[in-house]
Amino acid sequence: MPRVSVIIPTYNCAQFVCQAIDSVLDQTFTDYEIVVVDDGSTDDTKSKLEPYFDKIKYIFQKNKGLACARNTAIKNSSGELIALLDSDDLYMPMRLEKSVKIFDQDSNVGLTHGDAIYISHTGETLGPFERDTSHLSGYIWEDLIMRKSLLICPTITFRKACLSKSGLFDENLSKLGAEDRDMWIRIAQHFRVYYIPENLAYYRITPGSMSKDDGKMLQARLYLIDKYYPPGKGFNFKRRKALNSTFMKMGDWAYWDGSYRKAYDHYITAIRHYPWGFVTWYHLAKAIVKGFKSKLVVK
Repeated sequence: MPRVSVIIPTYNCAQFVCQAIDSVLDQTFTDYEIVVVDDGSTDDTKSKLEPYFDKIKYIFQKNKGLACARNTAIKNSSGELIALLDSDDLYMPMRLEKSVKIFDQDSNVGLTHGDAIYISHTGETLGPFERDTSHLSGYIWEDLIMRKSLLICPTITFRKACLSKSGLFDENLSKLGAEDRDMWIRIAQHFRVYYIPENLAYYRITPGSMSKDDGKMLQARLYLIDKYYPPGKGFNFKRRKALNSTFMKMGDWAYWDGSYRKAYDHYITAIRHYPWGFVTWYHLAKAIVKGFKSKLVVK
């Protein structure tokens, strides 16, 4: 029985999936298995993976989405620890060694994660994954809902035993996204999260990725708020703050993309939910100024 199960869901990612597997095979820690779930690929993913069949557990299923593929991998895994890797990302050589070390040192830790470096579609280094590091350790489930915490998927490892309380990935989110954040929320409700302040992986930015579909991402984020702070259930203040945070982040995305009209609309929605946050008003003012200059907000 391996200590770690590295689960790799893949869908039409023949261009990168072998690189992902090679990055696991190059690990300094060697007590692992690799479970690859091909979620109905229509490209040559299977033929590219055939030379690895003696090194991986390969499972093909009809296309169901990312959460379903990860669940299939988990159900077919044997390890005490589950390490995530999407098929277009890469591990650094000591990724597993550094993660396992934390679990060996502290039995109260349920999930570990670390930093990553952005790479381009062609593998060029783009820079560090910058974020606020003040809300990355502990029982951080509400920080995750409020989007104060950002965990990077290819750096995540968690105890399989956590699933007895958290459950598997929510398959309602399979076609939307945010299924990873939802899982971290549920694990962090019961188990301590540990942040490793070192680069553990490379996170690839690819054209047309799910995270670029802001409509689906908004739908997924609202689903999470309804799930943890349902309307009319005594969570009104926290729900309003969570909605403010969600729409402000959506506004930021639009602003960085140069869509100032869309950013303006998102910031206004954020303020309607929670008008007492200075930061949202400041971002709105910036969008208005940019909109005037670009003639996109004011006719």
